[in-house]
Amino acid sequence: MRLGLDIGGTKIAATVISAEQDILWQFTTPTPKQQLNDFLLCIQQLVQHATTEVGTLSHIGIGIPGVVNDQGVLNASNMGAINQQPIGTLFKKYIAQPFSIENDANCFALAQAHGHQLAENEVMFVAVLGTGVGGAWVLPNRTLWAGAHHLAGEWGHTPLPDLSLIPKSQHITCQCGQQGCIDSYLSGTGFSQLYYQESGVKLDAPAIISRYRNQENTACDVFNRYVQYLAHALATIIQTFDPNCIVLGGGMSTIQELYQTVPQYWSKYTLKPPTTDLRPPIYGEWAGAIGAALLG
Repeated sequence: MRLGLDIGGTKIAATVISAEQDILWQFTTPTPKQQLNDFLLCIQQLVQHATTEVGTLSHIGIGIPGVVNDQGVLNASNMGAINQQPIGTLFKKYIAQPFSIENDANCFALAQAHGHQLAENEVMFVAVLGTGVGGAWVLPNRTLWAGAHHLAGEWGHTPLPDLSLIPKSQHITCQCGQQGCIDSYLSGTGFSQLYYQESGVKLDAPAIISRYRNQENTACDVFNRYVQYLAHALATIIQTFDPNCIVLGGGMSTIQELYQTVPQYWSKYTLKPPTTDLRPPIYGEWAGAIGAALLG
């Protein structure tokens, strides 16, 4: 039996799967992200809880925001207590079982590859459109690919292809310090910012989509801009790597209209109309934990 931990800024989702990939146990707990010792004790307690509930664990997979570099140090994480910490070394003091650590978007992608039954010779790109924007690649044989320097999934911190068409006054500065990142426009946060720029009203993405469905002019204009930005950004992925399918994740992936409208636009930016499938995510909020359990 394998335990997967999906560590997020708000909660940690834990799930145990069998050798046949049946879900045996699931549990969530708030993430202690201020104090390192509290965080590590929480992980230890989750492992103990899972063992009590289901028995011996053969492997533990841990999905975590950020990138673990070649020295085992966690970088670019929004988890203040553990960022820039030698996370693998620390976990060894609290976890007795064999374990693997992977970026959370990669864990999500691994779950999608299994859930969508990706064939052995197929390639999948996952675009996570949440509070921020991330990405992940699954290569043939359902192999995760992080790149030579663990940057292959950091699609959100490349420039938006349409940036030259946006007035300078509407450029958004990303949390990474750069201007014009995909993250700043295609995240749920960015979507809300686009609406705020046009209306002066601060709303979250679900509220804006509700107004769009009620045919509010500003919401319709902002949604159409968002679709074109997303289509152009994904077209660069298609044109560069030609994946068999693209799966969306994060809160924006629940907008069903994207799956019809985005493929209609992205052919404008490619040499020929692509046959790439755009697919919704599966497994819901447990996808990251299930993907973590599949590691190793």
